[in-house]
Amino acid sequence: TLIAQHKRSAANKILLGLQQGTEELRGPLDAFLKTNLRNAIPSLFQEVAALICVPDETNPARVRFAQDVADFKNHEVTILVQGLVDGYVNNLRTSQQFDASNPAANPEPPTALLWALYLQTHLL
Repeated sequence: TLIAQHKRSAANKILLGLQQGTEELRGPLDAFLKTNLRNAIPSLFQEVAALICVPDETNPARVRFAQDVADFKNHEVTILVQGLVDGYVNNLRTSQQFDASNPAANPEPPTALLWALYLQTHLL
């Protein structure tokens, strides 16, 4: 049901926020992005942006959401997401799949490429 999907999505977002380091984040973030691109979630960029926190200048013990363009673009999570999305776009164009190394998998819906391109433009 829709309520169950929303609860799972909220739980996944919380888990993503708790991950430490890009290598630990890569797998869960990859699955999160693919699911949301398949389901054509237009707010995916805002979901990703909420993961990008930088130290607060007034209190280094605290973090805040990245508000400066340079902070956002140079953040390790942004770089990780850009790499994943660039790979998705290339693979979707050539094989209609997120992962071109699995030719037996079902093709993704055409809208997955559309939303991957939409997310890619927001990350530029």
